[in-house]
Amino acid sequence: MKKRVLLWGALLCLFVKVGYGQESPASLPNLAPTTPEAAALGKFVDVPVSHYTGVPQISVPLCQMEERGISIPIALNYHASGIRVNEIATRVGLGWSISGQGSVVRSVRGLPDDGTGGSFHHNHVQDFLDASETYRLNLGALDIHERIKDTESDIYYYNLPNGISGKFFFTTTHEVVLMPFNQDVKIVPVLGQAGKIIKWEITTADGTRYYLGQSKDGNSTATDTNEHISFSNNGTIGLENNKSINSWYIMDIETPSNVMIRYEYEAPMLGTAFMNLGSESRLVYYNSDTNEECPVDRRIQTSKQLVLNSSLRLKRIIGEESIVEFEYNIDRQDLIHDKALTKISHYDTSNELVKEFKMEYDYFISTTHLNTYTQGFYGLEDNLAQRRKRLYLKNVKQTFGALTNQNYDFEYYTDHILPDRLSYATDFWGYYNGKNNGTSVPKIEKLYDFGGLRFLFLKTNDADRTVDVNYAKACTLKKVTYPTGGSTTYNFEANEVGNQQDDFFAGTAYDIEEISNFYANAFEGVLEFDFNVGADYEASNYPGKAYISYNLSMFDQAGETLAVCYDNSFGCPRVYLTDANGVEIERLNDNPNSSTGDFVVDINTNYKIRMENYFFSNEDQRDVSIVLNGRKLRSTSPTFGGLRIKDITFRDVNGNQLLKKEYNYNDFDDPNTSSGFAVNPPVNELIGFPRCPTNLNPDAYEVVSNPIFELTNQGNYSVGYRNVTESFEGSQNGKTEYTFLTQPIGEGVQSNTYDYDNYPNTPIQDLSHRRGLLLKQVDYKKTNTSNFLPLSERNTKYYFGINNGSSERITSTGVVVAKLAGSFYSYQLYNNFSERFYMERQTQRSYFYQGETLLDTVNQTTTYFYDSYPTHNQMTKTITTNSDGTTTRVETKYPEDIAAITGLTPTQQNTVNRLQANDLYRIGTPIEVTTYEDAKKLSTQRTLFKDWGNDLILPEIVQTAKGSDALEDRLEYTRYDTKGNVLELRQSNGTYITYLWGYDQQYPVAKIENATYSQVTATGVNLSVLNDLSYSDHQRTTELDKVRGGLPNALISTYTYKPLVGVLSMTDPSGYTMTYEYDAFNRLERVRDGDGHILSENTYHYKNQ
Repeated sequence: MKKRVLLWGALLCLFVKVGYGQESPASLPNLAPTTPEAAALGKFVDVPVSHYTGVPQISVPLCQMEERGISIPIALNYHASGIRVNEIATRVGLGWSISGQGSVVRSVRGLPDDGTGGSFHHNHVQDFLDASETYRLNLGALDIHERIKDTESDIYYYNLPNGISGKFFFTTTHEVVLMPFNQDVKIVPVLGQAGKIIKWEITTADGTRYYLGQSKDGNSTATDTNEHISFSNNGTIGLENNKSINSWYIMDIETPSNVMIRYEYEAPMLGTAFMNLGSESRLVYYNSDTNEECPVDRRIQTSKQLVLNSSLRLKRIIGEESIVEFEYNIDRQDLIHDKALTKISHYDTSNELVKEFKMEYDYFISTTHLNTYTQGFYGLEDNLAQRRKRLYLKNVKQTFGALTNQNYDFEYYTDHILPDRLSYATDFWGYYNGKNNGTSVPKIEKLYDFGGLRFLFLKTNDADRTVDVNYAKACTLKKVTYPTGGSTTYNFEANEVGNQQDDFFAGTAYDIEEISNFYANAFEGVLEFDFNVGADYEASNYPGKAYISYNLSMFDQAGETLAVCYDNSFGCPRVYLTDANGVEIERLNDNPNSSTGDFVVDINTNYKIRMENYFFSNEDQRDVSIVLNGRKLRSTSPTFGGLRIKDITFRDVNGNQLLKKEYNYNDFDDPNTSSGFAVNPPVNELIGFPRCPTNLNPDAYEVVSNPIFELTNQGNYSVGYRNVTESFEGSQNGKTEYTFLTQPIGEGVQSNTYDYDNYPNTPIQDLSHRRGLLLKQVDYKKTNTSNFLPLSERNTKYYFGINNGSSERITSTGVVVAKLAGSFYSYQLYNNFSERFYMERQTQRSYFYQGETLLDTVNQTTTYFYDSYPTHNQMTKTITTNSDGTTTRVETKYPEDIAAITGLTPTQQNTVNRLQANDLYRIGTPIEVTTYEDAKKLSTQRTLFKDWGNDLILPEIVQTAKGSDALEDRLEYTRYDTKGNVLELRQSNGTYITYLWGYDQQYPVAKIENATYSQVTATGVNLSVLNDLSYSDHQRTTELDKVRGGLPNALISTYTYKPLVGVLSMTDPSGYTMTYEYDAFNRLERVRDGDGHILSENTYHYKNQ
């Protein structure tokens, strides 16, 4: 038989995995290798999408390190939410990152926790809270404002090489709090001289330990130190963080089997330096046009940053079974003194190359600069070329010596190229919008109510920071072409939020429409004109009110335009806004500098324009015209920053469409309105205090370039969608509807306030873990009559500790201060917040039809319990209820549940206690599992562990029982090697099974049934030949033949391997051998039987081959 395979998509790295995991400890461990036919050689890559954010997950897998107890994927990942103007490309190109790394990164609030005056060294928050109000508003606030004392915990983000990630903060008593605390992850900071954090030790519930910032032995370090130098247009220069360490990189990984994985880095000869736009601001008075007591510079105030960085480059990952090396051979033109990653090589432990990938790059070069910041600092003013270039990834090639195999090509949106990195042409979120702005201070038009008839219509004519999706797509990935020639094309659109959040302009433009116009000639004396403003013109950020702008004109009797007069002379017409009864609200022509203005009215309410026109002589005659305009939002779904996927098209090598997926984000109940919710709407104005010795009252608003609240979360998205529909083009194959949890509900939700009572502003309490939780998924099929019928439905309910006792939520107080005037300050308290949460219940419903007639539904509900909290966060029980009312209950006990486990000997109890000890932390290891059907116990399985030396605590005995019977031994593990590989076990019937390991103890090379380990080694087999990689497979087979000849009554299966690639031969107890052959790129090429006949053959067709 001959088989030829056409690979539709990108070939993934092929690793034939040896099954070290236990499917069930009561069953024999599956240690035989998987046949290459069973491995996923390759298929057309279906691109997963984060439906909640609309961001497709784009990845190019390269290789994978498989070590005992841990798997580390090495892949290139692209974040397709858009590229910001100030974004600097990584070493693998704009928008790309590489997995397999790990770090703890700190976001500093106030001062660094471990710095001088930091909260690690003293509880300044408690001192502040214990002090008098007078002290707080004076000396207490002064120390915080002058950066002498730290009263805010930093936020820390950890990301481990195997994909585990999260964030945490410290309480005022220096305890680590995970956000949320639904995982068993132990995080310990290690302090060095002067109390600085030099290392993190993070341990997961399986006992795997990660060392970040410094190696386990303390001989190597890997941290990044940033120095931010700020300077302003008034000449002020200052250090912002005094060279604090804000990134600690992964150094070592230690598994429960004592496998050590080491990371090595290289430091650049010189650090990088680049400019950032810091912030800009403008004060806008609202009490009066001038403030004689406190004159203020009304110019835009500018603050810029020079960032000095010495970022390490990952050089090598060294495992016990393989090594991955990274080479950087291209000097970057967009970031001086840095290099681009050019090659990744994967070697086995004998230094034989297994896989190699090379990256090719080019640069996006800005051709349209618009207005950009031009002042320099430290000589960077001349380096415009660096700011106008951006490294991008052109392709990835798999190579092997002079051979080239796979080639991934990447195409980007280039209708518009990003401008200079310091350009002002950005929307609120920092994405390119093509506007010719001269500042980053946004144009603002908003209404504020001070009570009664006192309103402020805040209006500035600065930067247009609205969204333009055509520009926002600039330099974003558009198309991936695979080695086969097939491709995937991504079509993006702008994010939108629903009308439940249209109280912010948020970059959405409005239309100016004329409401009324009135004309009075000089002879008509006093005239009144009625008008009413409809609900269509309701102010977007002030319910029930409408902004009205007006244009006044005056003409002489010949129709020639005259200057609009504003004085009170008898010959100057007066124009008033009045209520329906003629009571004056305001005079409209009292501004000597303008013939235009604005006022605010209630919608659906009657008003009048009154014109009073008197004159002494014909020369004084003036006709008056006034035009009233209203502002109407163009959309009920305001446009927000960033991109979401609109559709994804898959094509073959000839360009024929194979599949097209389409996405709709509108509300299921209101199909014309987006279901999007903003992470935070853009708020760019806050109460302003001119710095005057005697002025303690705010009399200005400060409009700032950077939003007061974060507009995106750590995942870099600005909008999440409650409802998403995924369908195929034309919906011929049905559709899927998703419903997500969007806005947090309950305590801890803080509104975006920016008034006097909330000055200064505090960080919004973080409940981001709730956003994007899938509540409901319904899969539909499309019938011949174009109806959609549900096939399956899944509903999920979550448990949130915020609604329960204080033990299930944790808060830690922070203090922020702001200077008012002179020596006076204001302060606000806020809480860092975390809670316990987990999936509480999930219901699955399946529908069955005959034609389009529903015949039956089948329901299954599973409820999840975590009853051992706060001891641990492992799932302790599940109850599954079926449509017929039957229930299945599964209860699991862990090391910290030892008090509920009966019948253990003192030695066994000590071993279980050892598992939960701090230095092992294997608290997620199941000890006992009991299954019930309704109230009847079906079975119990218990695993007894033993310390085999060198902290290798592994199963010794697996016991099982049916019903309420006593536990009986089913499997006994009697021997392991030094790496935790099982060498010998005994079944309940007394039969022994022995395993021999080879290739440096990486792979099982023999399974011998009905023989002890001592009997096997007595055959004279040389275990060193099996394990020493310098020996050939022929020599290994010769040694294994000794076992076959010496144990005629045993059933013996043997295997040979190509390390990191796959099995080379499999010989069964009868002596029949299957062999597997690989090509130069380590892809399975053919399979032969024992007689050398070809059973199957794989042919790989690629573009241009």
